[in-house]
Amino acid sequence: MVSKVRYLSKATLNGVAQIMFQENLLTGIIIVIGVAVGSLNFAVALLLSSFSGAFTADLIEYDKGKIEQGLYSFSAALVGVAALLFFRSHLITWSFVIIGGALAALIQHLSIKKGVAIYTLPFVLVTWLAISLAHTLYPSLIVGAGELTSSSYDAFLFPLKGIGQVIFQGKLSTAIFFFLALLISSPRVALWAVGAALLSGACWPQSPFLLLKLKMDSGASMQYWL
Repeated sequence: MVSKVRYLSKATLNGVAQIMFQENLLTGIIIVIGVAVGSLNFAVALLLSSFSGAFTADLIEYDKGKIEQGLYSFSAALVGVAALLFFRSHLITWSFVIIGGALAALIQHLSIKKGVAIYTLPFVLVTWLAISLAHTLYPSLIVGAGELTSSSYDAFLFPLKGIGQVIFQGKLSTAIFFFLALLISSPRVALWAVGAALLSGACWPQSPFLLLKLKMDSGASMQYWL
């Protein structure tokens, strides 16, 4: 019994880490802490859905090695976070956290069995299905789009915040935890993640980070694009 709990706990946390393509228990733990800093409910949903994916895969007796690696849990984990992002806190929502995690694991198995990498497609399919059903059967369950806010510092913080948005988290403190989680697992991956986020921001021509205004002594200004 103790070994089973340890095994499923490892699978659950590795599943969280695998969202960032890492198989590292400490990385998974730090990511969960980072999510909890932003929202305890999101952290609970993240763990519950990841566990649901691992438990379902174990119940059907899929490959234990792949379960322990978190390969049946990372899409499931994202389903749990998406549930609280798109739906109001309700018994139906929390039921979907569990059921959706299980469905994601079943779809993931098809890709593992065929040897085809579909990454987080199970999460996308399950979430799309849930949103479509909610629109049809229970529209009031869906959370309305919130107002986007930004600060003057976002022009310089977006590479870190981009890492946080991998799990739909917008707080800088959470993003820092995610970066540290990657740094502990692989410094190279952490730096590539920041670099990729920086590059993606550079593709947005209206970003104030990209437009540098150099004021000349005469009062004229020149604009240089990176």
